[in-house]
Amino acid sequence: MFRLLYISTARAGMDMVTLQAILHSAQISNRAKGLTGLLIFDGNRFMQYLEGDEVVVRALFAKIKNDPRHYAVVTLRESYGDERQCADWDMAVLCGINGAEFDRQVQRVTDLVDSCDVLTAAELKGFVYKLVA
Repeated sequence: MFRLLYISTARAGMDMVTLQAILHSAQISNRAKGLTGLLIFDGNRFMQYLEGDEVVVRALFAKIKNDPRHYAVVTLRESYGDERQCADWDMAVLCGINGAEFDRQVQRVTDLVDSCDVLTAAELKGFVYKLVA
């Protein structure tokens, strides 16, 4: 299982409608390609965690890097593992929304972090804690 974690900055004009369209497209495409992962958006930056077959993840990431809706794409971590860490998520999302839904999504990420490798967990926790603060 190949794992990739990256961060990028959204271009001006990124809104919840566009984010939902990205999420919907990713869920359909990832399911078909056998990919799982998590997308976190704080209103300005994206952090995305992808896992699956290495060739498929790298091909998707090449496409992601060329997406004009964001820039400054930086790979934070690449790793390999025996098991999926996001097995139930064709693409989960956590974004800067308020209230009970946001709290529920933060809990989902916290639950995921409990099963992640230590370095990936630290990256995800740090990003989410900034989002919550």
